[in-house]
Amino acid sequence: MEDQPASLYVISMPQFLFLKDLRKELLSLQGFTELRDKIQRDPATYTEYTLTPDFILHKGRIWLPSNSSFIKPLLEEFHQSLTGGHMGIQKTLHRL
Repeated sequence: MEDQPASLYVISMPQFLFLKDLRKELLSLQGFTELRDKIQRDPATYTEYTLTPDFILHKGRIWLPSNSSFIKPLLEEFHQSLTGGHMGIQKTLHRL
């Protein structure tokens, strides 16, 4: 029997380190806690929203209140970075 070379398999997964800080911020924002409480009381009225243990999802995406400090950095990261997409961030940020 021939010796078989050793193989190494690596799984690479993105680590979104900001999520811990985002969770903490959301719990301190009144808009987030109010909407979360409304959805919990009457989920049939909020059919486009889903509650997870840490977030409110709107149509499958993390919902952020308009006063979240994460909006601008996330838009910049996912619209201006080399891997993020397109350079259309300036018009979006000016409307915030």
